[in-house]
Amino acid sequence: MKKKYNVTGMFCAACVSHVDKAVRKIEGVNNVNVALLSNSMVVDFDEVKVSDNDIINAVKKAGFNAFEDDKRIVTESKVQKRKIGLIISLILMFILLYVAMGPMIGLPIFKILEENIVLNGIIQLILVCPIIVINRFFYIDGYKKLFKRAPNMSTLIAVASTAAIVYGIYTIIDAAINGMSGHEHMDLYIESAGTIVTLVSLGKYIEYKSKAKTTEAINELVNLVPKMAIRLNLVSNEWIEEEVFAEEIKIGDILLVKNATSIPVDGVIIEGSSEIDESSITGESVPVYKKEGDEVISSTISTVGSFKMKATSTISNSTISKIISIVEEASNSKAPISRLADKVSAIFVPTVMLISVLSFVIWMIFDGNLEFALKIAISVLVISCPCALGLATPLAIMIATGKGAKHGVLFKDAESIELLYKSDVICLDKTGTITSGELKINEIININENKEEILKISASLEKPSTHPIAYSIVNEYGKDELYEVNQFKLIVGKGVKGIINDKKYLIGNLSFIKDNNINIEAYNEILNKDEVKNNTVLLLAKENELIGIITINDHIKENSFKAIEELKQLGKQVVMMTGDNNVVANNVSSKLGIDKVYSEVLPEDKGNIVKKLKEEGHIVTMVGDGINDAIALTSSDIGIAIGAGTDVAIASANVVLMKNDLQDVVYASSLSKHTIKNIKFSLFWAFFYNALCIPIACGVLYPFFEISLNPMIASLAMSLSSVSVVLNALRLRRK
Repeated sequence: MKKKYNVTGMFCAACVSHVDKAVRKIEGVNNVNVALLSNSMVVDFDEVKVSDNDIINAVKKAGFNAFEDDKRIVTESKVQKRKIGLIISLILMFILLYVAMGPMIGLPIFKILEENIVLNGIIQLILVCPIIVINRFFYIDGYKKLFKRAPNMSTLIAVASTAAIVYGIYTIIDAAINGMSGHEHMDLYIESAGTIVTLVSLGKYIEYKSKAKTTEAINELVNLVPKMAIRLNLVSNEWIEEEVFAEEIKIGDILLVKNATSIPVDGVIIEGSSEIDESSITGESVPVYKKEGDEVISSTISTVGSFKMKATSTISNSTISKIISIVEEASNSKAPISRLADKVSAIFVPTVMLISVLSFVIWMIFDGNLEFALKIAISVLVISCPCALGLATPLAIMIATGKGAKHGVLFKDAESIELLYKSDVICLDKTGTITSGELKINEIININENKEEILKISASLEKPSTHPIAYSIVNEYGKDELYEVNQFKLIVGKGVKGIINDKKYLIGNLSFIKDNNINIEAYNEILNKDEVKNNTVLLLAKENELIGIITINDHIKENSFKAIEELKQLGKQVVMMTGDNNVVANNVSSKLGIDKVYSEVLPEDKGNIVKKLKEEGHIVTMVGDGINDAIALTSSDIGIAIGAGTDVAIASANVVLMKNDLQDVVYASSLSKHTIKNIKFSLFWAFFYNALCIPIACGVLYPFFEISLNPMIASLAMSLSSVSVVLNALRLRRK
């Protein structure tokens, strides 16, 4: 089973790695996905072998806390307290810097503070103590993780600032004993400790506020869920209105949806009609007219008119709730591109601490200046930024999944985004994907039966089927007086058969007729006419004799022309697969400029074609909308169910498109391209920043150019590094 937990105490990518490793060690745990942005963890485990307590205790042993998802802690008040604490810290920091560095740059200051280092140092200690107390979480968390052998970003800050304060106290005592003046020993590094903690805290606050913008899309979806609804209760043959919480609605309840109000749950209109704004679900801005018998979706809005509906879902399993669940799960999942960053993050902090110690030792051996060696060691600890590595991927994924959901494009996981970017072949089903799927009978050719009887028999046979062709025939007949069909059998991708009035009938494509050994050579002249073969052709047989031919038209969607052109511009090879005949398939292909066509294929054939393309080294995306496409959707690297598809198609897909519009395949591909490029840029910056700044902090430039980093500058650079990664991810919101 899969279960979500909230995890507290995580500050950087190193924390994520420690939590992941601790839980993954438990026997019976299949998979762990820890998300820094949402401070959550999804664990897939064997509930027979593993309990909640096993998982929670493993997290605690690693130095963190875990709670079941329904015990979520509200942090808004904590954020406000942190903001107030940050303001106080900044005020004290500037006063501290003035006292410590004012004399060095000629600022006016009391002469006694300039000349008496002991008094100056004591005042600095008095000023830095409130900063430490306000930001004590760095020290509590940092040393806790250090003792748990799981050091993180807080550990680096805590150790660095502690070293600076200890050195400052040592210097004050030394000055008091030996009578040094301020001019003889001005660098106490107490101000560095206060500045480090304050600037890092400022950076984390800016980072938090910026990260909050990445979750706006999910929050908007959550806010769409209606809080209240009007339930109708039948009392003495009269409907009585009752306002209830949406959570109280049960399947089968009768609800009243008034003008300009949201539809609380999924349902079916039983009385009335309305123009429904479905933009919150599908991204489609034009309202859709709905009448009695039509399905309506939760969180969509009745813009014109009111109606009564019967609930077919509760609020917890409504469409909007499922969308929110998919988006949240995708937002917290990891893309393969993050694996390198995860591996580096796992050893990053211990490595940095080792580099800091070695730098201190080397400079003491070759230079012998304790103050300089300490400054180098502190700078190395402070400038290193594990956060930038950990934030690069999840931030971009969260924005992309949220942005996609707002436009009716649902990615089920982060891996789907990356694979769609890498995909070089897009396989498209024809009917309902490229074409409208709204099939209409073009002509009925009677052979040994009249046209009306051919249509009635065909409609009777096709009634149990869910294929678009079946719908077109049943709709064309439009009457309820159908024949009773016994021993109905559907042969997927070919046709149907059954017994009517003790006679065997079958209807399907040419291949189906030949499979049943029905001789049609006498009718080849009819079948080879252009007006017949340029359409989808169904043949109706009674016993072993052909009795009728039905031709069906299906027009190409207007957006398909532009969509296929743009997919090719994105570097994708476009392939069409259809169960239709070769003439119809080539006719559609030539109009759209499709690269390759496979016609007269069965569902298993589509799957085999996908596998063959994969064996040739292609990364394959399959786009389909029905049961016929389920095998191909599952076989492909990326399965996209278009137009919400059937339940089978959705279950088989990695990406779900709420609209029946091929243009959304282009949108999904383009979004994946921008997302992965954004992640690559952030990861490059994170690696480049650490690879460049850590050696500089170590003092490699000092022997040649006498360039070294002050710990305060190092802390500012570290904060700006994290913030820059966040801001880069936010660029996706404008794409």
